[in-house]
Amino acid sequence: MDAWLLARVAADARAAPRAEHDQLTRRLLVAGAAGDVAALRETLARDVIVVSDGGGAVPVEVTVAHGVEEASWLVAALLSAPRFRLTLAEVNGRCGIVAHRGNDAVAVVAPETGLDRIAALWVVRNPAKLRAWHRRNA
Repeated sequence: MDAWLLARVAADARAAPRAEHDQLTRRLLVAGAAGDVAALRETLARDVIVVSDGGGAVPVEVTVAHGVEEASWLVAALLSAPRFRLTLAEVNGRCGIVAHRGNDAVAVVAPETGLDRIAALWVVRNPAKLRAWHRRNA
């Protein structure tokens, strides 16, 4: 069974209620923006998986990260980039994170939350998939 499917099944099995999901996503944004790896470790599940899609158009060093150590460093590097402005937005029907550079979206992060931690992160960096996320008149 591939990593994506394993993460999907695990996240679905322990999905958090909406209020808890939103709170965990806000904690992820704050810790990630600060590059606070220790706080990220407290927010991410021990067996968290991060799947990143650059679509071949954006260099993505790691397409799949597994485990809290690898994932916390990857998320810190992505979200703490000084040139990004991070906002909370509805992604796939739940709270997620959008990173903008100027008016252009450069990443959309969709967390899958467990009962008290984030179980998986789906990161879209493919510019072709991000057009609808660009800010107009921002």
